[in-house]
Amino acid sequence: MSTLERPVRVAFILTRVQLWGAFETLVQAARAHVDVEAEVVLVDSPSYFQSHERATIARLLGTVRLRDEGWLREQIGMLDVLVFHDPYLGDWMEPGGLGHELVSAGSRVVLSPYALALHGSPEIRRMLFDLPFHHAAWRIYAPSAGQAEMFRSLADDEPDEARQRIRFLGYAKQERLLSSRTAQQEAKRLRRRVGRRTITLWNPHFPDADGTFTFATFAPLLLERAVRWPQEGLIVRPHPRLMPELESTPKGAASAARFRELCRTLGNVVLDESPDPAPAMLAADALISDVSSLVAEYAVLNRPTLLTVPPGGILINDPEGFTADLPRATGPTELTAFLDSVRPAATALPEASEVHGTGERIIDDLVEAVRAEQHQESTALAR
Repeated sequence: MSTLERPVRVAFILTRVQLWGAFETLVQAARAHVDVEAEVVLVDSPSYFQSHERATIARLLGTVRLRDEGWLREQIGMLDVLVFHDPYLGDWMEPGGLGHELVSAGSRVVLSPYALALHGSPEIRRMLFDLPFHHAAWRIYAPSAGQAEMFRSLADDEPDEARQRIRFLGYAKQERLLSSRTAQQEAKRLRRRVGRRTITLWNPHFPDADGTFTFATFAPLLLERAVRWPQEGLIVRPHPRLMPELESTPKGAASAARFRELCRTLGNVVLDESPDPAPAMLAADALISDVSSLVAEYAVLNRPTLLTVPPGGILINDPEGFTADLPRATGPTELTAFLDSVRPAATALPEASEVHGTGERIIDDLVEAVRAEQHQESTALAR
């Protein structure tokens, strides 16, 4: 059977289950496409991320069967496309690594970034846009037009035709947030669990390399507010690196234990460490967050957001302007003013027609490009 007669074989490489939202609508589109054979492969996650039981992961993925690295190794030379959600693969793509073997055997590398990252530090920008992985990718499906331009600007040594491999066809995580029935059902359960008229979601991050860390400032302020205003609900959803990093030292572990205990004892606070952030976002009437991709994702809901920043400020990379008009807080005054303004959100989700169909557009584009290359190869062989 020629390559033109068989399905396009695609493997989605999931390195962290918390990022399933970046893949879900793409996997759905691929599984529904008559010309695609799709599999999802869960590879070993970095140890500094929060881990989850296999049963929890299976519930999140539903009917999607997970393959492992052993299966992937058996497919060397047989996969047309490998789709990644991030480039942080350690030695996986280095000579001798499994990813390197797959690519050397002919698999095309596609990056569909897990996030519309807003952090603007030079090191973060390099990691997000300018690693060897980015320059080697056959396709990059950027989550915004501005980020597509950033990828292209860092590939300015490539000819214009080659830079067309970088495309913006929609933001898959926003599409998933608006379309996932499972996430919407979980959000209703979460709202019932919190049981308050208004609910605010707090998304604290782990310390940056320069020590920037707002958790220590805002944790006591928010928990004190929860005590004084029991009619307000709070969902705390830490970045999946935050608690593991805190718990990596004796002092941090004691702090994390106290924080968990306080969350347990307050009836209007829920500490959400599940693998999926979407239910918490849908359940919340407002968001308080460090500079994070969740800010851009949450923006599609048209609900209030407060940015928490250190007193010295923070570098932001935001060509779309998601953060331009957001209020910012460095301490209690701005935090109190924001929380005082929170009102119940509209129950109906926005239409956001430009978001819907992102997964289908990416898979259609991918298949068309693979088939075009296969046709060229077939024509060349026939001569």
